[in-house]
Amino acid sequence: MNKLIQYFFLIVILGCNEKPVSWILSFPDNGVQMAELKLNRNDTIAVTLNEQQINGIKTAVNFKGKLEPLKAKPKYWLAIKIKHDSILWYKIIDGYFGRYDIFTKLNQKDFFENIYLTQDKVRSQIKTK
Repeated sequence: MNKLIQYFFLIVILGCNEKPVSWILSFPDNGVQMAELKLNRNDTIAVTLNEQQINGIKTAVNFKGKLEPLKAKPKYWLAIKIKHDSILWYKIIDGYFGRYDIFTKLNQKDFFENIYLTQDKVRSQIKTK
């Protein structure tokens, strides 16, 4: 029984690092077919991002910054459709960018807001399930 407790503590100690959650905020380097910015996840109206704006996300978001848990209603949703019809959903909350309630700070706080307010809204091409 004593060995079982030692193994349990060893697993707990080895499992306590930030690296396992870093994949959550990974951004696809290639294979992005389409990206849309929405107010709500199930909205039928969205802003379609062009290639320059998609590449701008990499500079607007601090992907190497500290990851923080955050629970709040997103201001915007970013849907990215990649190869094989996979869809990645990201949340944007005032100055934060993340997935699955794990967030990092934005380098450019108003990047997504400027895109949404200045670009034309169109019917969403990315279907929600």
